[in-house]
Amino acid sequence: MLRIAICDNEPEQTEILAKYIDDLTATYPGIKYDIYLSGDVLVSNYSRVTSVLYDIIFLDIEMDGTNGVDTAAKIREYDKKALIIYVTNFDDFIFKASDTFMFRYLIKPVPQNKFNMVFEDAHKTLNKLGKTYNFLINRDPISLDVDEIIYFEMVDRYVVVHTITKGKFSPIWSPVKQIQAELEQFGFLKPHKSFLVNMRYIYKLERERDLIILRNHETPIPIGHNQRKLVRDTFAEYEKRRYSA
Repeated sequence: MLRIAICDNEPEQTEILAKYIDDLTATYPGIKYDIYLSGDVLVSNYSRVTSVLYDIIFLDIEMDGTNGVDTAAKIREYDKKALIIYVTNFDDFIFKASDTFMFRYLIKPVPQNKFNMVFEDAHKTLNKLGKTYNFLINRDPISLDVDEIIYFEMVDRYVVVHTITKGKFSPIWSPVKQIQAELEQFGFLKPHKSFLVNMRYIYKLERERDLIILRNHETPIPIGHNQRKLVRDTFAEYEKRRYSA
C-alpha cells in the first residue's frame, strides 16, 4: 500500500491533487491518501495513537498557521524517509524548503502531466529505497526496513516483531492477518495462526516435525497442519523466483 498525504489550506487545491491521484489508481493500485487543511493537523497526526507514516507528502508552502517549510521541519522529527513534494505559487521559497530534504516541487496551478511525472519519479524512488513496515510502540512511530524483519509472533493479544539487528519490538496492537495483508507481497508467509515469517530467512522446511528452520538459528517456527501444502508450494515458488532473478 502506498500512503500519501495532501496538505493545503485551500480545499479546491486538495481536490485537484486528489483527483490526479484517483486517475492514477488504475496504474498504481493500492493507493491510500489523506487530506489535511493545515500543517498543524498533519503534524499532530504523527504523535497520536492513530498516526501513520506516509510514503509521499504533497505539502503547500504558503498556509495559514504553520507554513509548509516549518511543517516539514516538524515532520522530520518523526519521519526521515517520507518523500516531501512542495506545492507552491513561487519558486523563491524552494531555497529555504531545501533544508527539509524535499524530493521535488510543483508550481501552482499544477498541470496533470507534470504531477504524473513527479509521482512516477517518487514511486520509482520508493521502490529503489525498499519498503518499510510502520507501526506504533507506546504511541511512538517506528519504521523498519522490511528486510530487517525475521518474523512476527502473536503473543496473547499483541504481536512481537523479531528483527536481525534491532532486537524485538512489542507490543504491536495489529492482528497478524492485517500485517500479512500489508507484507505478503514482500515475501512474508503465514505458516501458523500465530506467526508471519519473512521467507528470505528460511533455511529449510523440516517436514518430519512440521517446522520452519531459520537461517539465524532462532527458535523454529511451527507449521500448522492445514498449512503444510501451502507453505511448501509458496516457499518453493519463492526460491525459484529468487534464484532465477
